[in-house]
Amino acid sequence: GFALVHYGFVLKTLDQNMELAAQYLQEGIETGHPGTQDGRFYFQLGDALQRLGRNSEALAVYRKGVQKKLFRSVYQRSLYNVDGLAARPYWTEEQTTYATELELIRAKWREVRDEGLKLLTSAGVFVNESENLRDRGDWKQLELFSRGARVERNCARAPYTCRLVEQYFPAARTCKRGQVKFSVMHPGTHVWPHCGPTNCRVRA
Repeated sequence: GFALVHYGFVLKTLDQNMELAAQYLQEGIETGHPGTQDGRFYFQLGDALQRLGRNSEALAVYRKGVQKKLFRSVYQRSLYNVDGLAARPYWTEEQTTYATELELIRAKWREVRDEGLKLLTSAGVFVNESENLRDRGDWKQLELFSRGARVERNCARAPYTCRLVEQYFPAARTCKRGQVKFSVMHPGTHVWPHCGPTNCRVRA
């Protein structure tokens, strides 16, 4: 069972072979052997099933993961969590406690937009979304801060936006679990259903 789930994991994450990955992950999990009842394997099995269009089976896997306390809920399947944090499908600005910072950034949205659009037309600056979440279409990103570190090369290209974040929203700039980035999804793009890796990240 232990070998089966790991083989399925590799087939899913490296080979992108959803059919075989689902088969081996399911067989391995169903053995119940030590090391097979891990949130990572339930997560990847459910995701593979969703990508194969087998949504009811995927939800059954997620429900089983909740019963085993591997996931917080069917829809909150993050694997790196901080206890005591509220779970909401949508947060108001006031609930985030960063309403002031968000308003300061929003007031400069035109300047941020213009800087991002100028870079979007430059070859080799934006890169494709890297977590294999895109089914079809075009989704490009440019990281400015990642896990609390400044991406110097990209901030040199987008100095206005980086200065704005550092001046008005230092909590976002220093967040060890977060990112600050330009993210551009073109019309017609379809993204697979997914959730974030941790419950201590809120996308603004």
